[in-house]
Amino acid sequence: MQIKDLRERIKQGNASGPFLFCGEESYLIRHYTKELRSLLVPDEALAPFCHFIYYGTAVDFGQIIGALETPAMMSDVKLIEWHNADFNAMKEKDL
Repeated sequence: MQIKDLRERIKQGNASGPFLFCGEESYLIRHYTKELRSLLVPDEALAPFCHFIYYGTAVDFGQIIGALETPAMMSDVKLIEWHNADFNAMKEKDL
């Protein structure tokens, strides 16, 4: 997906599906993750029920699967973020 497509989907309120933001453009990554957060989690009071944030270079797929399998509460959608993942350190099967 190109940036223009993502921008259009956010404008239309259609942010369903998985997104992977990576690369050197940290400003754009921060900008578009903020846009997605604003769209998907408009009320910060509901964030503990539908917005999961993880940090670390080693991605724990068990945590991600757990967050994916947990039904969204008080919202139709949920947002799962993983920050600082080191894809170069991942095993081929995990990629």
